[in-house]
Amino acid sequence: MFSASIRIRNNKAYDTSGIIYAGTVIETLDPFSRVQNLSVAQNVSFSVPAGQIRVVSVPAWCLNRSYQPPAGTPMRVTGLSVAPYSSQREAWDDMGRRR
Repeated sequence: MFSASIRIRNNKAYDTSGIIYAGTVIETLDPFSRVQNLSVAQNVSFSVPAGQIRVVSVPAWCLNRSYQPPAGTPMRVTGLSVAPYSSQREAWDDMGRRR
């Protein structure tokens, strides 16, 4: 299992909280980098004080078996999601069936 650090900024004048849901897809900024995209492995709750930035670490599964695992690769959270997986093997098997 991998871990991704997500930087969350709260520009509001009051504290805020939320959930990063299991299955949320995190993609590489460079689609030609041959680095795997990720899927968040479990729901992660967070809170960010007013006007602050919080870095939230989320456990994640790799989605592209034939690509290199990410290692400090710049990535972004997308609006996409997949079914939450219970293991790396389940993630790769499902992605393989989708081709």
